[in-house]
Amino acid sequence: MTITSGLTNRTDTASEAAEQPQHIQLAEGLRKLADFIEQHPQLDSRIHGINVWYPDNAADMGPIAAAAARFGATVHKDVTDSMYNLAIDFGAVTAKALAYREQVCERVVVGTETVTRTVPDPEKLAEVPHVEVTETVEKVEWRCAPLLASTPDGGR
Repeated sequence: MTITSGLTNRTDTASEAAEQPQHIQLAEGLRKLADFIEQHPQLDSRIHGINVWYPDNAADMGPIAAAAARFGATVHKDVTDSMYNLAIDFGAVTAKALAYREQVCERVVVGTETVTRTVPDPEKLAEVPHVEVTETVEKVEWRCAPLLASTPDGGR
């Protein structure tokens, strides 16, 4: 099973990073993130969760859920039309294991039904003439200050 994270941990030297296993680097990065959040309380309403795992297949979802539950997390499904995610709550922080629904679930047609909808009449719609309209629209461009200009390295 491959577990990856969008978070990276910067170390002082490349050799230090090479000495640390990936899971240790990730844990250290999360601790640094926790320290950052703790030292910047004004950001608390803007931080909601972390997308941590991207399972390769359905077989990976169960072990992630079981391990999180054994660790004391509350685990629940977070399902949309296209995604089947596990939301893993560690107190106020939710980590998510994200997967496309077709990777985790099998789509099975179990029947059909006849439904009636109201739609525009295609023949009448074809009869509606098209007209040319002239209007004033804004022409814009975006001028943004360098986002990271105030960082010690100038955003590099």
